[in-house]
Amino acid sequence: MKKVIIGIALLFLVLKCYSQMDTVKYSVLLDDPHAISDYSLYITPANFGVSASNLITSGIEVGFKGTFFNKLKADVSYNRALYYDASYSSGRNSMTGKDSEHPKNSSLKVNQEFNRDMGYQLGLGFVLTDKTAYKKVFLSLASQQTGNLIINSVTIVDAKIRRRQNLRAGFIYKSSAAKLSNDDDYLITERGDQLRRFGIKYADVDYEKFNRVDSNIEGGMDWYINTASKIGYIGYEVDYIMNYIVDTDKFGKRQSRVTRTVYIDIMFGSSSFGNVRYFKSNPLATDIDDEIGTEIVDYKIDAERNNLKTRNVGFRLGYEVFGNARSKASRWENSDDTNSLFSTGYKIEAGYRPGYNGGMYLIGSFCITLNR
Repeated sequence: MKKVIIGIALLFLVLKCYSQMDTVKYSVLLDDPHAISDYSLYITPANFGVSASNLITSGIEVGFKGTFFNKLKADVSYNRALYYDASYSSGRNSMTGKDSEHPKNSSLKVNQEFNRDMGYQLGLGFVLTDKTAYKKVFLSLASQQTGNLIINSVTIVDAKIRRRQNLRAGFIYKSSAAKLSNDDDYLITERGDQLRRFGIKYADVDYEKFNRVDSNIEGGMDWYINTASKIGYIGYEVDYIMNYIVDTDKFGKRQSRVTRTVYIDIMFGSSSFGNVRYFKSNPLATDIDDEIGTEIVDYKIDAERNNLKTRNVGFRLGYEVFGNARSKASRWENSDDTNSLFSTGYKIEAGYRPGYNGGMYLIGSFCITLNR
């Protein structure tokens, strides 16, 4: 029975997508991977990220990639994103929400501002090897669909493939808001205050004056705080560069003019935590809630006493495709040009990021590049 099911599945795949090989005559108009642009300025209007220990984000990225003197590489980028998290975006009446009211004067509020997800990367690389060899590659000619049947016409051409092996290293800075977690219903400041859901149990207030040893404050909620990570990385990457245009006798001009990059990095770094803003204490208070003054100050979290552990080591794997071919957004360009001005590409990256707001993550991006 199992073999029958497997056979049916294979038959379905064959019917779903059937490729036929055509013997097509062609003439080579361009086949020079060394002539492809060494410099690309790109913008990513659609950049989506998911992290196991942080928030879902989406945003934009701008960057520059270049190779100088055929030996030195540069990779500079800046990204900015928005969060998608219900409790973060709609938090109210708590020290972790955007507005915290004074318990005795509702007109007095603390505005707790959170960082947007933001980061930049400064990277350098050194080309170890740069070799070119002829390879047989598939060239897509045409595609048509009839019902569930897809027929792809392809042929094989001999093209030069340029392969570069590179060492890479650099620095990453990342700033964002993170969801804190610890074993208690409160967080402790550096001076010993207990941050609760609706206020503070101040370290310098004698609560026995209130005929009680604790303030009437509840705990137990998700905390958000600004974090910043400084990360260094070192790794290895391989570029596969093709830059050919052929003129076929049946299907017109076809081309593959693209740089594909595969990379792996080891990352190491640390995180720091921002402050929580709230009302300053009144040590002379003799009644409950009078211990909360009206002046607003910043309270620094004690990461060690709250057992807020950071990750110091991580890794990432990535795959990038940057094209030099004419994109649909630039039909006015001559496809016979050695380098088209505009093109498109994409990036996929996954790994384990160091820092408190690190952990497993996945990022996918669609890019528009300006090549020269």
